[in-house]
Amino acid sequence: MVSLNPHLPKGKYINEVKRCVEELGFVGIKLHPQAYACDILSPEADKVFEIASQLSIPVMIHTGRGIPFASPATSILRAKQYPKIPIILAHSGFCIVPSDALVAGLVCNNIYLETSWCIPPDIIRFIKKLGSERVMFASDSICNIPTELTKYYSIGLSENDLENCLGKTAIKIFKLPI
Repeated sequence: MVSLNPHLPKGKYINEVKRCVEELGFVGIKLHPQAYACDILSPEADKVFEIASQLSIPVMIHTGRGIPFASPATSILRAKQYPKIPIILAHSGFCIVPSDALVAGLVCNNIYLETSWCIPPDIIRFIKKLGSERVMFASDSICNIPTELTKYYSIGLSENDLENCLGKTAIKIFKLPI
């Protein structure tokens, strides 16, 4: 994932994203509103979605910790503005506002939920409401992989749902050659 400061001048930002995708094989852009002090709906964030649209790559948005910048609700307007771009809500609102992430997913078919740092009952709820094709495993840190995997293996998912969440959803969204 390309993760650049959206406060960079537009030309520099776009050129570096293009280089990362076209020359280095990056498969998406991550926007971390808290880290960059950048509201998802700000003019600075416009370039993130514009270049993702041009390159047909997904945008992952950090959500949860860092509200108000990291509110999942603001992703709804971007998802409606760019309906062909998959938008992944990293952490699905964390354990702070998971219902907001779920609402965003229910309102916009191009919003996907990534569940690192979510509690198991929320993961179950996401899958029941959106389907496993719109929910994906992530760890957020190499040290957190066992914990996050344990959540999925302990909540009683079908083999199909488990396969989707643990890989197939990400393979599809990121267009991975696997």
